[in-house]
Amino acid sequence: MSNQLCPKCQTGLESYQLDPKSESCPYIACHNGNNCAFFKPLKDESESDTDEGV
Repeated sequence: MSNQLCPKCQTGLESYQLDPKSESCPYIACHNGNNCAFFKPLKDESESDTDEGV
């Protein structure tokens, strides 16, 4: 089973960035078919932690 990273999960994205050769999310075993205990929705660009000169 390849490419099992959830396309809407921040945790999966961060793990892929750390190990781009990984074919699956390291937390895929925590997915019970309906949800994952490690799921965090992706952050929007507007929600990112940026310092806008404040």
